[in-house]
Amino acid sequence: NQVTVRPFSLIHHRNHKELWSRKGEYLESIKNIYNEHKSAIFMVYIPDSYIGLISAYYLKKVNANWFTRVTSDQLKEMKVRGGSLVRRVAYYFLRPIHILFMKWLLHDIIQIYTGNKLFYNNKYTYSVNSSNLTLTDIKDKKFIRNDVFKLLYVGRFDQLKGINFLIDSLSKLSLENYKLDIIGFDTNENKDKLLKLINNSDKKEKINFIGQVKYGEELFSYYDKADILILPSLQETQGNTHLEAMARGVSVIATNVGGIPNIVKHNITGILVKPSSSIEIK
Repeated sequence: NQVTVRPFSLIHHRNHKELWSRKGEYLESIKNIYNEHKSAIFMVYIPDSYIGLISAYYLKKVNANWFTRVTSDQLKEMKVRGGSLVRRVAYYFLRPIHILFMKWLLHDIIQIYTGNKLFYNNKYTYSVNSSNLTLTDIKDKKFIRNDVFKLLYVGRFDQLKGINFLIDSLSKLSLENYKLDIIGFDTNENKDKLLKLINNSDKKEKINFIGQVKYGEELFSYYDKADILILPSLQETQGNTHLEAMARGVSVIATNVGGIPNIVKHNITGILVKPSSSIEIK
């Protein structure tokens, strides 16, 4: 009874062009929220698709009481998502400006990071590895069976997750006694791209596209049947999926990016490989 949920805006922007055209609307929204709750302590998620940055900028300007939960580095994601030359060039031009802006924005502000610390590291910076797991979700370590290796991917179908490199790596495997289950969700566009990629693979008979499943026992049942979880992300702040798999005794192959090395210790709790390489995954 003490919580009120109110939408920040009636309709979320669909792309960067629409975001730019609606920045005034978003700014007016956080202004109205602040004026109604001036004595409140605000928690802002950054970047939250840039709406969080707009909110943080306004709260900083009016000297409000606020702190931030930093969940990702949007500029780095822009660089690797899609992998286009335009994105990579834009990243190197914008990165110095972005760093200066974030240092100004987060100076003397409490920052709670999920996994890896991304921006301004000061005495108010904290890093946490968060998860929905409970103690009852943790199971004893399993041993890999020798009949059919069950490979598993769990995550979005965005190119940022590197799933295209995982599928490409299957063609390079000398091993034949394996199956790959793919679990996750994304936009219809990204889902269609993935299904086309699977259909064009010469190992498509080895791939079982499952799609979205409910978090909890349904998802855990796939972890329990899996021998190896493979997550070839190009950028990752923490990676809840890594923790979930390890909690169920599943071996993990992941990329050495972002906050993943804080969880997956190479040759100890899993194997780390270079990103953007199907050869490394193999």
